[in-house]
Amino acid sequence: MVEATVDEKKLEKKWLGRRQTAKYLGIGATTLDRWRKDYPDFPKPVRVTERKIFFNVEELDAWMEKRRANGRKT
Repeated sequence: MVEATVDEKKLEKKWLGRRQTAKYLGIGATTLDRWRKDYPDFPKPVRVTERKIFFNVEELDAWMEKRRANGRKT
């Protein structure tokens, strides 16, 4: 039997573009850009092209949960 060389869990992750990510978080795209600068622990996007970036939903959820647990709204 041949083992898969690609981590299947990585394939299951859901990714969102910049505008989709802002909508998912309930914020505007400008606020998303500001959060990326202001919060060093904000999930890092994957750059697909020079202008296209994608964020992992699981990482966004974990970041938001961590902030809520620390008593922060955002």
